[in-house]
Amino acid sequence: MAKLISGILGYFTEIIPSGETYFISRTVPDTKLTKEIVQLNYGSLSPYKNGDILFFKDEGKVYIWFTKNKLPAKKVSIPEGFLLFKAYDNKNEAIIILRKAGSYNIVVVRNKIFLTQVSKINAEPDTQFIEMLKKEYSLKNPEVVTIVNSDDLFKLSIKDVLLFFDSFNFNAKSFINLVYEQSKIPVIVLLILISFLDIFTLAYLDRTVKNEQITLQNMKQSNVDIKKTYKTLKKKSRFWNGFIAKELRYPNLYRLLSAITGSVLKNGGQINIIRQSSDSVEIWVISNSVTSLVENLMATGYFDNIQVIRISQDNSDKSKEVGELELKLKKVNKNG
Repeated sequence: MAKLISGILGYFTEIIPSGETYFISRTVPDTKLTKEIVQLNYGSLSPYKNGDILFFKDEGKVYIWFTKNKLPAKKVSIPEGFLLFKAYDNKNEAIIILRKAGSYNIVVVRNKIFLTQVSKINAEPDTQFIEMLKKEYSLKNPEVVTIVNSDDLFKLSIKDVLLFFDSFNFNAKSFINLVYEQSKIPVIVLLILISFLDIFTLAYLDRTVKNEQITLQNMKQSNVDIKKTYKTLKKKSRFWNGFIAKELRYPNLYRLLSAITGSVLKNGGQINIIRQSSDSVEIWVISNSVTSLVENLMATGYFDNIQVIRISQDNSDKSKEVGELELKLKKVNKNG
């Protein structure tokens, strides 16, 4: 029965290869997420200009795949990396390698949680690369699994489809046309497909109604919320203005940005994202070598420590690396 259901779901789903996606995960508050909200908050992190978004939320985290191309309007899309993880989600620590013609798609699992996915073109992951993954994701003794044929792994369930249903670009006409194209299958299977269509339609309508109810409630509360926000921001402004005037302890912002941009340019790179907090700066960069960039940044004398949060190969230029760095600022010596 499970095999029959998986076969039926195959007509209504499309697996997006790992090489055509870019993965991130973030901790989120306990609130309902829509595709529009995910796009608004995290769309700027996508390396693709005209792509799309696949996502699901689980236990306080949102898992996002940015896709190179737009998702189909008549099928529910599921990322290949998720299916690789699902096939081995019972592993406490694992590095799963799917070998295809000319490419290797890698998924990292720790504590039975999906951490990341990496794609390598025309280069088999060697011992040095595996050791880098172990160090970057704090793996002690991971099981390394190499897969050549993934056909038996990618067995879909209704739960898998519903998990990514919020990413579905729903188009009723296209969906009905798809059912018509498969009308030659046995009558009993066609009846099951119609039942699935009812489930998807009801889920879509329920989601739409809930979103509209939330929008209406937000409109009713907008004036109250704006006043509260204004008072809060005004109070914070007074506090931070006083704090900056009396206890500024970190390097001048303009000198700091000049040091960062100079080091990035020296390494033939570019900055995609930069964020500053009170004692640190977080940057997403593309560089010839993230390791050399870290050494150049430390040499500026502005930073106590630089943590490499994430490093991977650039999808559009395999000679470059994409890195996420956290730069801990060095306190200014007031007597100097």
